[in-house]
Amino acid sequence: MAGVTLLVPPPGRGRDGEGGLTMIFARIVLILTGLIYLGFGIFFLVDPEQAATIVCYWLGGPTAFTEVRAFYGGLEIGLAAFLITCAAVRRFVPVGLLATLLLCGGTAAGRLVGMVVDESRSTVVVVSLAVELAVVALAAVALWRVGLRSREREPVNLLRPTQSIACVLFLACALGACQRAAAPADIERRSVPVASIYDFTMKDIDGNDVSLATFKGKVVMIVNVASKCGFTKQYAGLQKLYEKYRDRGFVILGFPANNFLWQEPGSDGEIKQFCSIKFGVTFPMFSKISVKGSDQHPLYRYLTSKETNPEFAGAISWNFSKFLVDRSGRVVARFGSRIEPEDASVIEAVEKALGGA
Repeated sequence: MAGVTLLVPPPGRGRDGEGGLTMIFARIVLILTGLIYLGFGIFFLVDPEQAATIVCYWLGGPTAFTEVRAFYGGLEIGLAAFLITCAAVRRFVPVGLLATLLLCGGTAAGRLVGMVVDESRSTVVVVSLAVELAVVALAAVALWRVGLRSREREPVNLLRPTQSIACVLFLACALGACQRAAAPADIERRSVPVASIYDFTMKDIDGNDVSLATFKGKVVMIVNVASKCGFTKQYAGLQKLYEKYRDRGFVILGFPANNFLWQEPGSDGEIKQFCSIKFGVTFPMFSKISVKGSDQHPLYRYLTSKETNPEFAGAISWNFSKFLVDRSGRVVARFGSRIEPEDASVIEAVEKALGGA
């Protein structure tokens, strides 16, 4: 019957005291928010790049930003521990609510700016924003109620021993947990001892070795593809682009990858059958590889590294990212997932790379 006891205000405490309904509501908000942070924190620790992709964080920025965002898993767990602790000890509830309000409010504000600047309107972005705003609203209401009704209006003093210990535990948990999440960033900084894409030999979709030197003198578009993605329909546009320019020395190389929400789970044989039957793909398709993370294929390490491709470097953010390589093997353009193969900017870049041929 412990659960019943929890819901009944103790004698003398009243409806809105430390054990009243207002405080129970506030603690529930903190616990739920803490559990959300904990879940994402664990996900970030296990696979920071996959988690970053889901919540639309880009890890391919300048080194300082990349490292800070790679720490995000540790920070998430630290925040979760802090918020749940606030709910457990009760006296820190206003502090936890204020932290929740600022953290989620700041994240929501940043996401809104990103939606305006990057014109990102994906379902993940919209749902994430809705959740963040809902948490902000709940935290604001709870903070207002606690501040208005709580019988303890004692100001927060961080110099008090118990509160100082809570802050130290929060920082220690955050910084300690972040160490493992930082590892993938170190992998991305490895040098790539190759001069151009022509130095790579890849397995085609049938398992045969194909030297990319075979495509010397051609304009090449390299695309990471997936069969169960919202952008899978771009196969049709890629095929049309290939048919339009192949006689002028243009070729598309498709590299299936299962890095993003496991949207390419099939075998090479299944992928080949899907592409040929569903979209009539005739451009060269290759065996499935990883395009990011600790097992990133050297070809994509070359394409995304600042050392080898400084102008168009940066982590692959989703399926159907496109690199355009000119006849000399130099990357001359890069297009994101949302840019269709037949977009005017793509056509213009391909025409320019082909020249008068």
